[in-house]
Amino acid sequence: MDPWGMLTEAFGPLHWERQPPQQYVREDHQARVQYRGTELIIRRYCSAGTTARGGRSTQYHWHTVLSTSYAPRPLLLSLSPRHIGWPRLPTGDPAFEQHFRLAGAPQELLLQVFADPGLRGRLLAAPLRPYVYGEHGIFEHDVDAIVEDGGGGPEHLRAVADVLVEVTQRLCGELDRQYAEVAAQSGPAAAEAWLQQQATAAVAVEQARGRLKNLILVLVLVGVVLMMVAIIAISW
Repeated sequence: MDPWGMLTEAFGPLHWERQPPQQYVREDHQARVQYRGTELIIRRYCSAGTTARGGRSTQYHWHTVLSTSYAPRPLLLSLSPRHIGWPRLPTGDPAFEQHFRLAGAPQELLLQVFADPGLRGRLLAAPLRPYVYGEHGIFEHDVDAIVEDGGGGPEHLRAVADVLVEVTQRLCGELDRQYAEVAAQSGPAAAEAWLQQQATAAVAVEQARGRLKNLILVLVLVGVVLMMVAIIAISW
């Protein structure tokens, strides 16, 4: 099915807006739609890449991403089979953890939300496993496998969107509920201080992740250098 037609069939008539071009993006289209009570952002863009096969050349590839906003709430989420730097949060569900690694911040809030077996079950049952990431105010999921690679149809796309929206609503709702509870019990100033604590925790997790990624990169480079030195020494 034509990708534009699939997106329309899945989410109804879409008002596509052309976004300003970027260095590696030839075409960039974005549409917004209210989906199950949440604004769903649909982005389809064509990016440039290079290949050295048969001589260096430029190739263009289409990508489609679904996203929702949680700004300005201090949240981080990595719901993926793999991630670097963020400590894994245990859910106590071996079947879930076989396919998903939960990480992010605030950690207690994430554990509370994903303690729900119904939510974990819907993630496991969703087509093509919706690996959701949340950084810089946006939850997003790459749906290239469905839209661009022909791995599903409109019903699969809607099923992934359902899970993305539910994760957004559950996490934002729980954070807002806790904020309101602190405000009701201790006043607005205490609620703002509590919110700042959550933001500080999220920043600390993100900074720790960045340091670990840099350390891994340095270790890889050192390993490459040592290997080259060894090869040169052997060749002498």
